[in-house]
Amino acid sequence: MSDQELKDGVSDFLRGAGFSVTQIPEARHRTADLLAVKEQRYVIEIKTKDDDPRVTAAVQERLRRGEMAGSRSFPRTRCHESSRTELSR
Repeated sequence: MSDQELKDGVSDFLRGAGFSVTQIPEARHRTADLLAVKEQRYVIEIKTKDDDPRVTAAVQERLRRGEMAGSRSFPRTRCHESSRTELSR
């Protein structure tokens, strides 16, 4: 799965949860991947690791159906409020 496919999947999931989502274009300097807004602003950096392709496909299918996909072996995101206060997951 490409980085863009993952960004699109996370964006679609967040939009389904009522967030307004903007994908932040890649730049020379390090930037976050997404800006999500729903009452508050969240800057999201998506990190991936090489997982079993079957597990990754199952996660993507869950996200496409609008379901949560949370497990230690699944790709994760880490969110920060615009004030940089770390959110608990």
